[in-house]
Amino acid sequence: INNLIATTWYVISVRAKTRKGFGLKCSASIESGYPLEMPSPPTNLEIISIDKRSAVIQYSPGYTGKTNILYSFHIEQSKLILRDLYSNRLYRIRMSAVNINGISNTCVPTEFFRTKPDVPSSVPQILLAQAINSSSIRVWWMPIATNEWNSMSSTGKDIGYLISMNDSLARTIKTEDALKTEFIFNNL
Repeated sequence: INNLIATTWYVISVRAKTRKGFGLKCSASIESGYPLEMPSPPTNLEIISIDKRSAVIQYSPGYTGKTNILYSFHIEQSKLILRDLYSNRLYRIRMSAVNINGISNTCVPTEFFRTKPDVPSSVPQILLAQAINSSSIRVWWMPIATNEWNSMSSTGKDIGYLISMNDSLARTIKTEDALKTEFIFNNL
């Protein structure tokens, strides 16, 4: 687009067309007459809340570089929800601003934060049971991987297995040993 009037706001629209007509339009506004500049990074980036698989961040948008046309999306809000995070993991967030001139430097990163613990994301594999004698059964399994516990134990007392056998007594045993791989039911 050429021959624009300096310091004038223009709305630029683009829409697709087929034989049937025009689709919805996408629009952006820009003020002419100023050379475009690189954006500056957001400031005051902080974590507001942390959950098992998400976190909410807040920030102040940086300088736009005299344009609000962006390559992929336009962010004017100052809060975002980060979704699909892994539970019980350390994260540190950095942000950049983007306009048609390029990408800003990253802002000052947040402090490290840990998402909240959650239930294990997998089950023990290869569960086997074998009768030892007429009144005992040995059960053993392959433990779940360390990164699938989705929890952290400093004492070793908050993670483990619940082993159940449904017979006339409906027996359930709780073990607080994440490394345990077998159990023997006696006096059956």
